Amino acid sequence: MADIPLADQIAELKRELGMRKRLYPQWVRNRQMHEIEAAVRTARLEAAIATLEGLQPPKPQGEMFGAGAPR
Repeated sequence: MADIPLADQIAELKRELGMRKRLYPQWVRNRQMHEIEAAVRTARLEAAIATLEGLQPPKPQGEMFGAGAPR
């Protein structure tokens, strides 16, 4: 399997989290998923994102606010 950069992994998980946050309420209303299951799955994904974000090296001081940020 290809070596996928950490930032790309985080971005993909955030995309998935956004999709779940849009779909899960509808699935709960339609009784396709229990509310507790939706909450647990969302929390697991949020925890995975936080774990991966914690593995990222700290950004150098100049990059903290973006390249075009006023100083």
